[in-house]
Amino acid sequence: LGKGIGIERYFAVINKADNPGPVADKLAAMGIPVLGTIPFDKCLVEADLAGKPPIDFNCPAVDSIKAIKIKLEELFGEKKQ
Repeated sequence: LGKGIGIERYFAVINKADNPGPVADKLAAMGIPVLGTIPFDKCLVEADLAGKPPIDFNCPAVDSIKAIKIKLEELFGEKKQ
């Protein structure tokens, strides 16, 4: 779909994954690189219900998101604000 509108590079993030293997295999077969996997994490729901950012909680999903951010910065350079 992206190629049809001129997008040349694209990646996937597997979200809420308890068993990412089949999804990762399908993406690999399609030639789509996976930047990372974010596990299903009840901690994110708790943060949302508390109205607080997930980074304030000790969530495994937050560590995965940070790792994906680092990969994006490596690929595209760190964006300065």
